[in-house]
Amino acid sequence: MANVGDTLVNCTGTGTSTDPYIFKNWKGFRECIAVSSAYCEYDSTVPENERIINLNDESPNGVAGIIFKCTSVNGNGCSIINANITSSATEKSGLFTETGCSIKNLNFLNVIF
Repeated sequence: MANVGDTLVNCTGTGTSTDPYIFKNWKGFRECIAVSSAYCEYDSTVPENERIINLNDESPNGVAGIIFKCTSVNGNGCSIINANITSSATEKSGLFTETGCSIKNLNFLNVIF
């Protein structure tokens, strides 16, 4: 498990409030939201009309429940689309925050639970 300040493979930044983890794809999103006390942000250099994470491309067979362990996520207008959130006998199905994570400017469109 990564800690704030650790380097993440699919993100830049250190996860602090002044240097949040920056993600621009599904792998980076999942990686940074799993870090306790981290601050996460979608890459604001991506043009606004291209701020889309399409799970038909990234994970077409579905994904397990999305669990936010971080402190804050700023999606900067990003949309996560076509999510098929599945579960197994040991996993939760849905969107959960374990820490009361502040989630803003992040859209979920066409989601199936």
